[in-house]
Amino acid sequence: STTSQTTDGTEGLADQNKKFAFIIRADSYGSLEVIRERFIEYEEIQIIDSSIGEPTESDIERAAGAQATILLFNARMKKDIRQKADSLGVTLFEFSLMYELLDDIDDLILALRAKREKEARKVGEGKIIAIFEKGQNRIAGLKVNAGKVETGLIAEIVRGKKIIGEAKVKSLYQKIEPVASVKRGEECGMVLSDSIDFSKGDMVKWYLP
Repeated sequence: STTSQTTDGTEGLADQNKKFAFIIRADSYGSLEVIRERFIEYEEIQIIDSSIGEPTESDIERAAGAQATILLFNARMKKDIRQKADSLGVTLFEFSLMYELLDDIDDLILALRAKREKEARKVGEGKIIAIFEKGQNRIAGLKVNAGKVETGLIAEIVRGKKIIGEAKVKSLYQKIEPVASVKRGEECGMVLSDSIDFSKGDMVKWYLP
């Protein structure tokens, strides 16, 4: 075995939209080979790097750039490296028992597939900058940071890494006038179809229903 089985760095980026890219770190070459052999069975998985030892800061940056998932098998991870992965939104899968890893691969692929399908439906993002009360309605004052928001879309309220809730966009307002859509860079008020305990500072992602 070699110390590291790595592509030239471009292969992992070439078809990241078609395949799920992985960076693998394991405790031994034996473990690494078992994992690689199982992963090869899946056409939609692409291993862009695999070696023994702890993941490094450059591994995290590479995973973020390639939209890759990092798989750890009995590999430790320093606290600052874990924090960097969290801040860059890199997905980590960690296992200590080989049979559990092999049993869970199908579930991992299903989870990644669901996440990708959801991202494909995303049409915009924003931030709650104020909260207003009008009769029975609780209105989220928003700044649209990316894409757009329209009535009828599904709004996902996110606080840090936690999803607070989802509801349909019931109505939108700009200067008290009802509007059908609001684009990036603009502000608006949003009323949801269901009650969600959103707070100032929460992020909002909008998806096609």
